[in-house]
Amino acid sequence: MFQEKTIAQKRLLGSLTGRRGLSFPELMITCAILAVAALVVMRFLKQESEGWQVTMAQQGLVSELEQVASEVNRELRNATRAAVGTPPNITLQSATDLRFYLPGDVDGNGTILDAIGAIEWATGLQVQYLYDAPSRQLRRRTLQAGNPVGTTRVIGDDITVISFADQTTDNTLLADEIRMTLTALRTTTQGRAVTMSVNTIIRLRN
Repeated sequence: MFQEKTIAQKRLLGSLTGRRGLSFPELMITCAILAVAALVVMRFLKQESEGWQVTMAQQGLVSELEQVASEVNRELRNATRAAVGTPPNITLQSATDLRFYLPGDVDGNGTILDAIGAIEWATGLQVQYLYDAPSRQLRRRTLQAGNPVGTTRVIGDDITVISFADQTTDNTLLADEIRMTLTALRTTTQGRAVTMSVNTIIRLRN
């Protein structure tokens, strides 16, 4: 019994040691296949990484544009074009320069309404939305007699195109409407340019 087991082990060992290894051409073919597989995987991972970066850039731009549009909309809803003259009516100096006034407690009674219930306007200070192309920023500043006073605040970055329009430049708009169009651009770390746009119509105070 022991002798038969020993013979079987020797036969197994002989069959294992007698196996032939890969020849040089077989080794080269194997390496080539592995290299192609690795290249395919690397391209796939690169495309996935680029797609992820583009998606993140798009989401960031959408969030920023929505925030800018929301802030501008919230403030412009307090402006007017229904007054007798200017001030306090909103004015478009150009497609990238919008100026308006806000209600204020002029008579000091604690409200923005005067004694007869009419809206009081702080015409001493004018608000300006101005696009600065070199820095690609939409800025908000306060003007007094046409001159900047106080702090200039950046409302939006990465802005490449901005356009304000009213009924005088777009006859599809109503007298109390302002259209704002924004386009923003960001570049991913891999050099992909991503742009997003938003177009909104803002209803002014009557």
